Amino acid sequence: MTRAPVAVTMGEPSGIGLDLVGPAWQALRGDMSFALIADPAHVPAHVPHRVIADLSQAAKVMPTALPVLSHTVPGPRCVGQPQPAQA
Repeated sequence: MTRAPVAVTMGEPSGIGLDLVGPAWQALRGDMSFALIADPAHVPAHVPHRVIADLSQAAKVMPTALPVLSHTVPGPRCVGQPQPAQA
């Protein structure tokens, strides 16, 4: 049975969610597929990622890069410092 991909949100842009998704992708990329809904500019630089247009593309991208469904967030990511414009 093939499992449907899961969509995961980045959570608070200044929070820890974006730091956890890279290790989660590394650990799960051979077992399941998911896509991160986030601003691609906010994904940590050391995490290989690719923007996808649709959740159905996640399984194809997952083995080599974190699939990202683009959701633009205004301004830079400031870890630990919530930004009112990003609320």
